[in-house]
Parts: sequence; structure tokens; C-alpha cells
Amino acid sequence: MGNKIIKEEDDLETQIYEVGYLFAPTLTQEEISKKKELLHKMIESTEGKILMEGEPVLRDLAYDMTVTIANKKEIYGNGYFGWIKFEGNSSAIKIIQNNLKENIEIIRFLVTKTIADNTLLKIEKLLSLEKEEVVKLAIQEKEKVIELKKNSKSNQTPTPVQTTPISKEEIDKKIDQLIVE
Repeated sequence: MGNKIIKEEDDLETQIYEVGYLFAPTLTQEEISKKKELLHKMIESTEGKILMEGEPVLRDLAYDMTVTIANKKEIYGNGYFGWIKFEGNSSAIKIIQNNLKENIEIIRFLVTKTIADNTLLKIEKLLSLEKEEVVKLAIQEKEKVIELKKNSKSNQTPTPVQTTPISKEEIDKKIDQLIVE
């Protein structure tokens, strides 16, 4: 976890990432807290900034997962799923992925680019609303987009239009210049 980041020009721009992870169900709550804290330290050691997270919760898996640990196959039907959203650069992501691969308590993980908004809260809010309220919100959002488009068009400076008349000869000359034989 003490890996240093060598920054290149492409790596200077930070983006928002989310790591979803699945801890083995054999861990105790105390061990899960320690492992989660290690994930925080790993992200912060690569100059990452944690934005938000979801606490690891024991969940049944859609299918059993087989993981080889110390030359022994383990089959898991459930695990502790959690996630961390953070800001980092691409070289940090490579280091984080390598460290996650080495962690034998993590059954599986996924690192994705995302946005800073908490999309889960928006979905939960929509699910709690009645159908009519959802339609009303959708219409309001669409009206906001239309208004933004109108404002962006009105803020553009119009292109100047030539007001002096052009003779037929000048038009023919321009057309001849544009035609390539």
C-alpha cells in the first residue's frame, strides 16, 4: 500500500471513481471494519479523496462464486458488499486495483468511472414517489433542459451577415473556385 505515484501529464487530471467490493462472509464485523479502514488508507495513500461510501452489508449472491485461496477452492453463496466513491487519477487506479487483487478477503471487486452525485439517493427518492409525482418531476427536468438550451442559444453572438450585394459574376467565380474537377 505504500506505492508511490509517478505522475505523467495524462495522470494529472482527476476523475470520480467508484470501487464496489465483496468481502468474504467468513469475516467478523470487527474484521470488516478494519478491512474497510485499510481500503480508505489505501485510497488516501494514492492521493485519492473519499467522497462517499456504502457500508458493507451481507447479501446473498445471484450465483455461487468459487475463489482459490492458498491452493484451496472456497465457494461463497453470500458476501459483504460495500462501495466507496472517490476522486483520483488514472495511475492511482492501477495501484488500487493491484492492491485489491492481492487482498484475499475480497472475493470480487469492480472499479468504475462515475459522477460525484449520489445517484442511489435519487433512485430511492423516485421509488418512494407516486407515479404522478414522478411524471411531474420528469416534466420539470425536461423544461429545465429546454430552458438551458434556449439560454445557451441566446447567449451566442450572431454571425454577421454580408449586407452588400454580390454580382452574378462574383457568385460564378466563387462557385468555380469551389468546384474541383
